[in-house]
Amino acid sequence: MKKIILIFALALTLSTLNAQERGTISPFANLGYTFDETIPYDAADMKIAGGFQWGLGVEYFVNRDISVDLKYNRMDSEISIDNIYINNKWQNVVADGSTQYYLLGMNKYFNSGKKAVPFIGGGIGMGIMDADGADALSGFAWDLRGGVKINTGGSATVKLQAYLQSILTSSGSDYWYYWGYVYSTPDYHRALSFGLSAVIGFDIKK
Repeated sequence: MKKIILIFALALTLSTLNAQERGTISPFANLGYTFDETIPYDAADMKIAGGFQWGLGVEYFVNRDISVDLKYNRMDSEISIDNIYINNKWQNVVADGSTQYYLLGMNKYFNSGKKAVPFIGGGIGMGIMDADGADALSGFAWDLRGGVKINTGGSATVKLQAYLQSILTSSGSDYWYYWGYVYSTPDYHRALSFGLSAVIGFDIKK
């Protein structure tokens, strides 16, 4: 963590930037690491092991400070459920799985004439969680991110960022009783994970 803070501090001290212009298009690749996550269920907890996350996308600058982006992110990792009751016995289930995000987002850059530009952003879309031997779960997804964009002096750029991402899925049902009747409602669960990444982009100016 100290090394990451040092990198961000060093980036903020770099000089002169040719800021992105209105109409700039920047295709990018995202490479990072997402930390472990636990999803609480009624009978057991699902654990998603941390792992390498990669993604592809494109960013369009509405002006020098505002952009919109469309991206796909994916992480393949081990998914486990401890102490779940299956086939009349308690078991630990472990499987290979993946988490995928399809997001449309917006970014705000705080240009100040420096080579490193702080930014914040967020997006919404769809997330998919999949595991071997089980049905895929999909639902509403979102992310929040922040960091710095560093200009290399050419068309290539680098973003160093931290991100928070989440998927809300419906799995199973909850039941409640009222005046002798049984009512069933969908049971919603959320995955919430934190990670760090570098985004490599190429600014294509009109």
